[in-house]
Amino acid sequence: MSAPAARLEDVSIGYRARGGRPSIVAGGLTVELRRGELVCLLGPNGAGKSTLLRTISGLQLALAGKIFVDGVPLASQKPRDLARRLAVVLTERTEVGALNGFAVAALGRHPYTGWSGALDDADRTATAEALRLAGAEDLAERHFSEMSDGERQRVLIARALAQQPRMMVLDEITAFLDLPRRVSMVRLLQRLTRDHGLSVLLSTHDLDLALRCADRIWLLEMGGRFHAGAPEDLALQGLFERCFSTEGVVFDSRTGSFRLDHRSTRTIRLDGDGTAGVWTRRMLERIGFEPVTGQSFTGEGVLTISDGPRWRWLRNGLGTEYHCLDDVARALAPSDDTRPVQR
Repeated sequence: MSAPAARLEDVSIGYRARGGRPSIVAGGLTVELRRGELVCLLGPNGAGKSTLLRTISGLQLALAGKIFVDGVPLASQKPRDLARRLAVVLTERTEVGALNGFAVAALGRHPYTGWSGALDDADRTATAEALRLAGAEDLAERHFSEMSDGERQRVLIARALAQQPRMMVLDEITAFLDLPRRVSMVRLLQRLTRDHGLSVLLSTHDLDLALRCADRIWLLEMGGRFHAGAPEDLALQGLFERCFSTEGVVFDSRTGSFRLDHRSTRTIRLDGDGTAGVWTRRMLERIGFEPVTGQSFTGEGVLTISDGPRWRWLRNGLGTEYHCLDDVARALAPSDDTRPVQR
């Protein structure tokens, strides 16, 4: 059985403060990154995600414990050998002068070119293949400085792939991308793991996307508590609610998404389901209602959804029909004489 792409054994991460005293961010970390899997590293700001990635990548020293990359102790690997096993893509903006996409991607061939940096035919072929795998072939002749954030990230991934590594570590590479491009980027990483056997460790704040796409989750809490497992297992254990819920915002384990905690005191019976039911419920929660079901309960009335969709609000024997949720929200909002006085 082959060694995992990376293994941590009782590792402590953090920094050496002045005087050499260690400042430990998290300790006792024992976990594996398996071959051919996409792992998302999650945690609140300040929990130590970037510190953990930098430690695994050899960019800073572990305070204790052992790290193995491709079965070889990280501490014993020469930089050139490590670069052939592991590639790193950080979130910092990269300035490369007037280089085009091909030249930037070709920088990943440094572990193979020697001191001169001259590319031979094998290096050019590897660079072209890396651009193809990253979906960046059309960017080869474009100046890097003229690319969008999403285009730059694809070229930087091509640069990492040009190293022909067995493992990639990526820190918040989707931070500057809009939703469609974040999805496209994670889909790309999925293909690299499933079709090419690459192991990928991605730090991200996009919890919803991670839960849908990651093979496993590494969850680092404030205070250094660490958990690893399938996304669904961690959700069932209630770890995401504990780690990410804050005042006014709650992680809903039933839907795998965040919602506002309105703490409603007004209730209304909602009859209806489907897509219209989902969005009607969200509207009601937004304006301060708790929607409930049950034939015997009316609260401040009954809101019924019918085909169209259309909405009918029945209260005190009087019914009114609406054709859009904006009108429903306006009708249910408190009147001026019932709103709390602002002091």
